[in-house]
Amino acid sequence: YKKKVLDFGCGKGHVVEMADKMAMKAYGYDIIRHDSQQWNNNKLNLSTYWPRILSNGPYDVVICNDVLDHSVAPMNYLLKIFSVLNRSGKVFFRFHPYCSRTGGHLYKFFNKAYLHLVLSKQELNMLDLPTSGQKVMYPILTYEYNLNSIGFKIVNVSSVTQEVDDFFTTNELIAKRIMSRYNLVLGKNPIPVAQMRQSYVDIVATKGSE
Repeated sequence: YKKKVLDFGCGKGHVVEMADKMAMKAYGYDIIRHDSQQWNNNKLNLSTYWPRILSNGPYDVVICNDVLDHSVAPMNYLLKIFSVLNRSGKVFFRFHPYCSRTGGHLYKFFNKAYLHLVLSKQELNMLDLPTSGQKVMYPILTYEYNLNSIGFKIVNVSSVTQEVDDFFTTNELIAKRIMSRYNLVLGKNPIPVAQMRQSYVDIVATKGSE
């Protein structure tokens, strides 16, 4: 029996290609077609057409990497994933919190930590840095609530953390700017170091009992 795998938000298709080489029945879904070697390979099952993905389900494993944190309506994605997950299957979520040092994806253009928290959109535009495609600020508990409300059963939550450099908490100007992103006031509220420390979060879930 070959395990059937779906990479939800497959991007260029690297995971599907790898799973295919491991003799799995691999499928990839994304909302846009990417210009990549994998998408141009007709032997790989990559599609932007959800009914096709739905008809090939259910899937034993669903991977959702760096997708939910870009969506303004993550419940829509979660409902789709739930609808195609095998009764005994597992889904693996990974997301990089907005408040993390690379939460704005700006490291690809300007390798400075927390740049998206320190600079406003206008200032980023002045530096010719992109302001679209950044993360949507959702607390981790929001994701957990959404998963539970749909019917997922969370079996594991883990995170990788990286200590926050003192510069971001002791420099008054920088600290004030970061605090303002959370609608907090320096001196009245603690600096949200715990949230800033998180590099990425992994959640493993199954379908809950009916």
